[in-house]
Amino acid sequence: MTGIRTGLPYRAALAATIAVAAVASFAASPLRSSYADENGGWGVIEAPREYIPEAEQEAVWQTIERNVAVLQAQGKLPRAKAATSVKFGWPTRFAQGRPELFDHVISNYIDQDPAVDSVRDYNCGTRTYDTSSVGGGHKGTDIGIGLRSFYKMDTEQVVVVAAADGVIVSKDDTNPDRSCGDLTVLFANNTLRNNVISIHHADGTTTIYYHVKTGSLTPKKVGDAVVEGEYLGAVGSAGFSTGPHLHFEVRSATNAVIDPWQGTCNPGIGESLWKAQEPYHFPQVLSLMPTSTAPTAANTTTNCTNNVADSETAADYVQPDLYAQPGVTHYFVAFIRDIESGGQVVFALKRPDGSQYSSFTFTASAYSANSYAFISRTIAAAEPAGKWSFQVTFAGVVKSLPFYFNVPAPATARVYEFFNQALNHYFRTAAPAEAASLTPASGFLPTGDDFMALDRTVSLAGVMQVCRFYGSPDPGPNSHFYTADPAECQALKNIQASTPATQPRWNFEENAFAAYLPVNGGCPVEAPFPIYRLYNGHHGETVSGTRQDSNHRFSSLSSIYYQLAALGWNQEGVVMCAGSRP
Repeated sequence: MTGIRTGLPYRAALAATIAVAAVASFAASPLRSSYADENGGWGVIEAPREYIPEAEQEAVWQTIERNVAVLQAQGKLPRAKAATSVKFGWPTRFAQGRPELFDHVISNYIDQDPAVDSVRDYNCGTRTYDTSSVGGGHKGTDIGIGLRSFYKMDTEQVVVVAAADGVIVSKDDTNPDRSCGDLTVLFANNTLRNNVISIHHADGTTTIYYHVKTGSLTPKKVGDAVVEGEYLGAVGSAGFSTGPHLHFEVRSATNAVIDPWQGTCNPGIGESLWKAQEPYHFPQVLSLMPTSTAPTAANTTTNCTNNVADSETAADYVQPDLYAQPGVTHYFVAFIRDIESGGQVVFALKRPDGSQYSSFTFTASAYSANSYAFISRTIAAAEPAGKWSFQVTFAGVVKSLPFYFNVPAPATARVYEFFNQALNHYFRTAAPAEAASLTPASGFLPTGDDFMALDRTVSLAGVMQVCRFYGSPDPGPNSHFYTADPAECQALKNIQASTPATQPRWNFEENAFAAYLPVNGGCPVEAPFPIYRLYNGHHGETVSGTRQDSNHRFSSLSSIYYQLAALGWNQEGVVMCAGSRP
């Protein structure tokens, strides 16, 4: 598109010197354990912090301004503004199919106090920040994603969506997104750049979304329209950022900062610009997690090496373990936001018959925006085996999820993915020997998008055998296909039985592994990772003399699901659910 800018031209501008000492107060604090005894414990994580240099902000706006002018000249954006102000929906949500409870915490609001080193948010509180080095205060709303945030980022558990209908007017997600730790040190490396996407709206305002995950942005281009709630990218930590979060800004047509939050100390708006403004303090249970490992600083946060987040595996983080064993201490964790001083978290463990086995009440001694509480229990073998319940009551709301006592954990199966670039073909297998045979010489290289399902011997409620089918080299389809839907599996077997081998058909090979089926498009807590299926739409047709093979791809990543769709692949939704990614 002639005249449109995609990347942001601020590399030279960021060479401007700002005293490193001025950002010393932005160093991320480590986990603080403020309570622990034989009953359980309590931990707090400081909010992620950021520094968006004025030179970068100005460069982002210059790109937006130029692209808006080009799009208006091309007739793709109206010059006249709508008379009614745009109202915004929430700009983050869980990835499609995730079974979590609540997706975000508010780390910081916009600073309404023009004085240097003085802060005031829209509600006349101090949930914001300002130093002389950040251009007069924080200019957006920082939306965090809770603990284990880099693991959530890597697995794209929380995504960024358009807050309102509009047109993309800038985008860039080519920059590193694993900065962490101390902003003082991060600032010494002024090569850090932000990943950002900007949406222009009918009333002339622009929303800007900072820190998105590298390579995760929508494949739509500058000038393309988006609708409210549409996928834009995954939450990341690009730029001068101590941890994954979304920095959300609203700017007027003249680049003035607009605070969308209605409150006594925000005189700039008459009413909230949110369709549903959440309360200033909004107590919520973010998630519940039974686990065999005590939550600590080492397994709830990401290690930073030279202020770069380590690429840790799932095993490095505290992970759900729904299978408590007799005589072995198990931990029951509630991740919560906005607990007030004196606020209570009431824990209860209930037996299969609904009777209460244990309870404990934790009372907070101070306010915390983002924290967790947990109890530890060692259940005796005399207690009944089966499906128990972990229940938490917080701020008058009861949340619960199942766990299993004295029941063996089901055997797992790693489902590997490979891609052959020459054939433009994806392939999955749960057979370790078959996976090992796909050496680089075969042309099939691992994509890294593996997931953990269940062994095909597993038989549990909600778990289905995953049928593996293959066509044939000729007449085709020359591809493999998997389904966990019993009706779909049987239908393909029926077609195979009634179709001659000389015609294209799917041939049943085996039950390759087992997996939970989604219910109404959502995954259960036993298998919280949705597996999306896409189909490339080819039916063995020939293009430019080359036959295009039918191919399905199964992925656990939202970005892949939306990016392949833009290349013409058909989205087939969540078709099975995995326990984790390796």
